[in-house]
Amino acid sequence: MLKILSLLSFILLMSPQNETPHTVFECDVANYFEAVEPERDLKVLTQSGEVETAKLLLKPAKLEEGTYQMKLTRQGSNLYKLENINCYVETRFCYQFGNQLSAKLIVTSNQGYSKGRIYFD
Repeated sequence: MLKILSLLSFILLMSPQNETPHTVFECDVANYFEAVEPERDLKVLTQSGEVETAKLLLKPAKLEEGTYQMKLTRQGSNLYKLENINCYVETRFCYQFGNQLSAKLIVTSNQGYSKGRIYFD
């Protein structure tokens, strides 16, 4: 028993103490969308009652279930564009800001409350 404790103490002492652990920020996926370019001067009525010119129309899309390593760019509150494909992801309570963010997207479903997770590197 004393030998095991001595060995564990030795291993702990030899472990690097000043390495910063790598933290991963994760978000829940609410929906997937395909972007459609609107016709010129298309207007939309927002939920707050404002009339605005549409930049993009986002229609629900289905992604094949699996794990994808990709780059994402934040487009707005809880909305990220998957780079190099015409797809957007709606998240819940996701506060990761930036362009070309490295992330792992795990698509678990195309229906239900949670459709997957995003793990930002």
